[in-house]
Amino acid sequence: MQEKRRRQDDDPSLTDTWPINPNVISKANTLSLTESFNNSKPYKHAIIDGILDSQELSNIRDEILNSLSAAFKETDLYKVHQTGDLAALEFMDAEVQQRVRHIFRLRRALYSKQFRSFVEEITGENNLTDKVDCAANVYAPGCHLLCHDDVIGTRRVSYILYLSDEDWKAEDGGCLELYPLSPSGRTEPADSPTATLLPIRNRLAFFRVEPGVSFHSVQEVANPAKNRISIQGWFHGSTPPEGVEKATIAQITSSETLPSAKAFLPLCKQQGKSEDFKPPKIVNRSIALDVALKSQIRDQLSSNGMILLPTFLKSKLSHDLLNVLKQVDEEQGFSECRLLPVSTGTAGNWRMIGPPHLQRFMRFDEYSHRNKDETELSLPEDALQRSLQGLLEMKVEAGNSGWLESWLEDVTQCTLKSRRISVRRFRPGLDFTVGHYGAISKKPMIDVCLCLATGPRDSWAEGDAGGFQVYTSAEESQNAKASAAVYTNEDGQGMASITCTPGAMSIVLRPANSLRFEKYVSVSAPGSRWDVLWEFEIEQISADASLPEGFLKLL
Repeated sequence: MQEKRRRQDDDPSLTDTWPINPNVISKANTLSLTESFNNSKPYKHAIIDGILDSQELSNIRDEILNSLSAAFKETDLYKVHQTGDLAALEFMDAEVQQRVRHIFRLRRALYSKQFRSFVEEITGENNLTDKVDCAANVYAPGCHLLCHDDVIGTRRVSYILYLSDEDWKAEDGGCLELYPLSPSGRTEPADSPTATLLPIRNRLAFFRVEPGVSFHSVQEVANPAKNRISIQGWFHGSTPPEGVEKATIAQITSSETLPSAKAFLPLCKQQGKSEDFKPPKIVNRSIALDVALKSQIRDQLSSNGMILLPTFLKSKLSHDLLNVLKQVDEEQGFSECRLLPVSTGTAGNWRMIGPPHLQRFMRFDEYSHRNKDETELSLPEDALQRSLQGLLEMKVEAGNSGWLESWLEDVTQCTLKSRRISVRRFRPGLDFTVGHYGAISKKPMIDVCLCLATGPRDSWAEGDAGGFQVYTSAEESQNAKASAAVYTNEDGQGMASITCTPGAMSIVLRPANSLRFEKYVSVSAPGSRWDVLWEFEIEQISADASLPEGFLKLL
């Protein structure tokens, strides 16, 4: 079989089945592409338009859609329909090979000695091997791929051959986004891409794979009537590239805490039970005073490790605040199901939190670094002011009254030690967090999150809009990233999810060595996921002291 394979792949250009436009690999075009590649920014890349005969391209596209099976895959990093490795075509029977003969010929041509020599001359990556590593991808509406650098094993050059629908426009989404390095000096991407490549039909885009440099993403497909279809793969060297310790996968699995993480502050608790404190005026009366309901909450936390309270806030307050947030989304264009610039919504004290290969969302940092009193707020004078006032009053009142901590200790059966609070916004088509090791809870914790997403609850319920939270064990996350497994696994073991529910509050008992991520918010979402997140560290008498049972039930 191996001898047969070598003979087939020797040099298809010597037969009448060579599918690549011969002008592409001409000497003049090679020199032109080499110059373009070497002068490109933010890192070395190039594009080739018209690489295939138009009829040949149509035949390949038809075979992908009609003769190959594709699996739907979704993780914290991507959402895509993907076939198996096309290297397997070599070992299929003659009947199957005949049905996909145009894909088979293309794959042989791309990995032929002649075409690899062409790629080597342009990229300067010498001694590329004949290892076949490619698959067909279909990015249907809503599909995306978040920022990463493609470094795995011996990959040296990444390529994408676009077979997309005709007349692709920027507003359709699906662009390949290339990121420069951050001005911080760290080996991480900047907040925004500086080059976007349209997935134009019959275009080949390629770039050198460099650890901690070749950061890129695939923008969400925003047009509900178009599919971004491609064959995507890599040319391999005989050894891994230098600097693999800087690669995305290494950074995701690094336990280093990100500089943007807020510090935990000790609690100055007042003595007494929750009944001894006046409940904040923002809290639903039944949550605050119903003893039987409190007992039910305590029992569910003990049984499941988590609970979602759909009506934590008083109904009028919740309604009014959600309407204000909805107005902000509408004014900024986030309710129109269209892609917007990364900078949209940055105003006043709203800060973009990255880096985007690990996370991107907006956080309101209301206090300056001049040792102001914690209750002194610095509000921007812009369209967000009313919404911010509501969010911050909620944060300060619920957090400073003493009632919330006392009530939590009662329902969770834990003693709280310290906390950090974040007012956040996840914008449609832009924001997310991924399950990176820098966010691991090294000790048991309690998360309390008040979700203030805009739009009807039904629009978020099915999960297509994203914005839901997933909790998983660090070990489970590492295995998933290593195998590219989907996190929505069939048995549901090792993970728990919380639907994005406007106006609801979730309480989660996080065991040690767990992490949380917020799924990318789709451009189809009715608005932003706004939230107020309290994270509490708890007291443990000793390392082997038993925890409340709920901490063992979540994952």
